Amino acid sequence: MRVSASSLSLDELLEASLSKTLDLLGLDVGQTYMLNPERTLALTRCHHAVPAKHLARNMTIKIHNWPWNFIFVAGQPRYIELRSNPGRIEGRILSSLGVSTLACIPILAESVVVGALFVGSREKQGFEDEERHLLEAIGREIGSGVLRSMLHKRLEAAHREMNLYLDIMTHDIKNAGNVASLYCDLLIDMLDENAVEYAKRLRESIRKSAGILQNVATIRRISQEAPDLKPVNLSRTISAELDRIPEVNISFVGSTAEVWADDLLPEVFKNLISNAVRFGGPDAGITIRVGNFPGEDQAVMVAVEDTGHGIPDEEKEKVFHLFEQGYGEGLGLYIVGMLVARYGGRIWVEDRVEGKPDLGASFRFTLREVVSAAE
Repeated sequence: MRVSASSLSLDELLEASLSKTLDLLGLDVGQTYMLNPERTLALTRCHHAVPAKHLARNMTIKIHNWPWNFIFVAGQPRYIELRSNPGRIEGRILSSLGVSTLACIPILAESVVVGALFVGSREKQGFEDEERHLLEAIGREIGSGVLRSMLHKRLEAAHREMNLYLDIMTHDIKNAGNVASLYCDLLIDMLDENAVEYAKRLRESIRKSAGILQNVATIRRISQEAPDLKPVNLSRTISAELDRIPEVNISFVGSTAEVWADDLLPEVFKNLISNAVRFGGPDAGITIRVGNFPGEDQAVMVAVEDTGHGIPDEEKEKVFHLFEQGYGEGLGLYIVGMLVARYGGRIWVEDRVEGKPDLGASFRFTLREVVSAAE
């Protein structure tokens, strides 16, 4: 029985397992219980063809009472059969259910009882050994599914808690950083020449922290939101990014290309330019080129090049890996790689001048071009 291996909710799992068990063994009546968190009561989660009076009296049962303690506390299967002359209490259970035989099977998750499966027949006089082995195996299989469902719920709860902490971090810490940055600006105006340099370094550290928070927020969006790709004007996107950093000398010739992307595309250029500035040095030249990509139809290639110190050949394959040391600080280029893949492209790094890595790096990536029907 493979019901518990599927991605059902707990209630769907229990319903499907009960139904399949009844069909498989040709049984008439079924009821599934799950223990409460305190492990004192068993609560009905699903049932089939259980008489209304019995159901009303047994929606909840105390697991330490006989004979339920045998199943829920000791974790042992219990078979109640008319042919075996059951005692008074067990005989009343059969009569109340309107069956001649009843199997009470513990549901075990890693050897811990989490519930029980009760199934009975109006015609059978008892369960054969093979049927008993099968029912007990079903109890263990359902238990495995219950355990996966419980772990999934815990994972979802942990995910919600993580998002709460991230929201607090990205909101409150960002606000605190903005205030600190304003105070730095005031200090720069008030301090003498020697002290101003330290205030500027402090402001730069605050801005760097804000950039890290922005990168974390971007990674969350990439991970949690499905891409909604639309035609985006590439030249307009690049120009808007360049307007944000007028102090950096960047050469770019406009392009008429439109590509499939979303509002996160500017993050690609922001991070690539930021890395070129940081590792190329203040005197490094930066060039952005856009053109067709040979060998691929409906693809645009973008190159972001700098005249800095370049990247050694042995490091080129690693720069897009998370937290890789060297060129980049872990998050920025990792985000670039995630976004390019999100848009259906690929990214790599080459020497700006072939065979001379010390003359600068060239980050190249492809994007899918928007092609009109007329073309």
